[in-house]
Amino acid sequence: MPQDENGSLSVTYTIIGINVLVFMIMGLQGAGIFEANGLVHLRWGSNYGPLTASGDWWRLFTAIFLHFGILHLAFNMYALFSIAAYLEPMLGKLRYITAYLCCGILASLASLWWHTDSVNSAGASGAAYGMYGVFLALLTTNIIAKKARKPLLQSIVIFVLFNLAYGLKGGIDSAAHIGGLVSGAIIGYLFAFSIKKEQKKQTASWAVPAIVVLSVLICGWYLQQNKVTAEVRNNVLRDIKNDSYPDVDRFKELYEQFVIVQDDALQIYHQHGDNLSSLPKPVQEQFKHKLDQANSIAVKMMNLNVGDEMKELAATVNRYVELRKKEMELTMRISEQPTNADTLNQERELVKKEIDKELLKLK
Repeated sequence: MPQDENGSLSVTYTIIGINVLVFMIMGLQGAGIFEANGLVHLRWGSNYGPLTASGDWWRLFTAIFLHFGILHLAFNMYALFSIAAYLEPMLGKLRYITAYLCCGILASLASLWWHTDSVNSAGASGAAYGMYGVFLALLTTNIIAKKARKPLLQSIVIFVLFNLAYGLKGGIDSAAHIGGLVSGAIIGYLFAFSIKKEQKKQTASWAVPAIVVLSVLICGWYLQQNKVTAEVRNNVLRDIKNDSYPDVDRFKELYEQFVIVQDDALQIYHQHGDNLSSLPKPVQEQFKHKLDQANSIAVKMMNLNVGDEMKELAATVNRYVELRKKEMELTMRISEQPTNADTLNQERELVKKEIDKELLKLK
C-alpha cells in the first residue's frame, strides 16, 4: 500500500540534484569529466581505507555523492530513478531516504572491509543497489499485489544479476554493490514489517531510528576494530599533498627519462672496468653526452612546481649528475697528469663516496 498517495519523487529528484551539483563543482576543480582525477575525490571525501579507518569516518557517507566521471554518474542516477517510481511512494519519504543513506554507508563499509589494498572508492551505486535490495525484499511479501509481484520480481532479479556479473570484469567496486544489496534486503524486510503494522493501524515508528542506530553502530564497531595508525595516515596525507602539485606528472615523466639515461651511461661505464681513461675517445664522448642529457633533465626537474619531497629528489638527481661529471673530469686528469695521480686519486675516491651516498637516496 503506497504511503505517499501523490506519488511524489521529490526525495529522488533532490538526491539526483545533489549528485549532479557536486559533480559539476568537482569538475570545475579538476576532478575530470570522463577520466577522473582521484586526488580531487580524496579531498572531497572518497572512501579510502587509510583515511577512513584513521579518523575520517565521514567518508563512508560523503563517498555516496562522488562519482568518477560523467558515465559513472549517469548510470547510477538512471538506476536510482528507474526504481524510484515504485519505492518512494511505497515507502514514504522518511523511510526512503533512510534506506538510501543507510544502504550507502553500509555499502561503503563493505568496500572498506573487502579491499585490503586501499582502493579509492566512491559512487552512489552501493546506495542504488541497496534500493533494489529493499524492493526485492518487499516483492517477496504480500505488501505488493500478487499480480504485480511476479513480473516486477523477474525484471529486478535479471537487472541485478546482469549488473553484478558485469561488475566482475574489473574496475568496478562489486563489494560495495553486494554490500548495498544485502543491507537493502535486510532493511526492506524491517520496513515490510513496519508497513504491515501500519496497515493494521498499529504503531511502528521504531523502524527508522532502529535502522539508523544499527547502521551507525555497525560502522562504528568496524572502524574501532580496524584502526589505521597515525603513521600510515600521515604517510598517505604526505603522498596526497605531494601528488596535488600541478607538475607532478611531468616530474615523474622526467624522472623516468633520467633513470633510462643514467642506466645507459652506467652501462658504458661498467663495460670498461669503471676506468673512464681507458675508454676510446668516441665512447668517452658518448658517456659525456649521456651525462649532459642527465644534467639537462635534472635542471628541468628542479624548475617544476612540485612538493618539497620531489624538489629534494630533483636536487639529489642534480647533485648525483654533477658528481658523476666531476668523477669523469678527475679520471681524465689522472691520465693526463700522472705526476699528480695520487692526489687526484684521493679526490676521486672522495667523490665516489659522495656518489654512493646520493645513489642510496635515489634508491
